[in-house]
Amino acid sequence: MSKITDFIDAKKDQASTIKKQLAMKKQMEEMFLETEEHGVKIKMRGDFRVESLEVGGVEDKRLREAINKAFKETQKKLAKKFQGQM
Repeated sequence: MSKITDFIDAKKDQASTIKKQLAMKKQMEEMFLETEEHGVKIKMRGDFRVESLEVGGVEDKRLREAINKAFKETQKKLAKKFQGQM
């Protein structure tokens, strides 16, 4: 009976951890930072997704998409490399 109770407790802990992670992810997505330097204006979310990017007052969608793709690919590669190490 103790093994079943231990299993259930472990699953509850796992569910609680996932719930906390999802809440943190949502908070990060809702957090924004805007900065401007040398005529380049960037609006970025807390999860490092670039929402807008302007160069000289002109929106540069291709550069924004390229940066977001680089972040996404880097995150995937890091997740794969360190999978199981945490």
